[in-house]
Amino acid sequence: MIYNEHPIGKLVEQMTVISLTIRKKVESVLRTRGITWAQFGCLQVIAEREGLSQVELARLVRADVNTVRVVCDGLEKRGLANRVPDPDDRRIHRIAISEKGFTVLSELFPGGLGEIFMRLAKSLPEERARQIVADLEPLLAIVVGMDIAPKIQEKGER
Repeated sequence: MIYNEHPIGKLVEQMTVISLTIRKKVESVLRTRGITWAQFGCLQVIAEREGLSQVELARLVRADVNTVRVVCDGLEKRGLANRVPDPDDRRIHRIAISEKGFTVLSELFPGGLGEIFMRLAKSLPEERARQIVADLEPLLAIVVGMDIAPKIQEKGER
């Protein structure tokens, strides 16, 4: 990596490898139930906070509203979630997890996903994990708020 000489470069590299590796392992488990990474993320949030609008769900999963709409279409098509009209606003549909959706989530835990989680949990004492999370909070806030769009200079500007 280009910034390996600086500790932040090594940190970013290690976090990237950890994130990508966990994602690959989780996706392999999700494939056994025929759901995608995005569907799983949305389904988890819907299970915890039933009755969200697609806009609210998009904010919580940090995704574009149109992407969440497509994901919800897939969940609804598979019978894992339902859209329920909001009684106070006909323009809004609330998203509710179905029994089948709960079943799929419950089959994923303690199955393959539970195994991945437990192996990670056993490798790191809980107090140390809490400290790492606390240490990463400021970095997360910076990265989430970063404007990373490339700055294109006009001809002649320096």
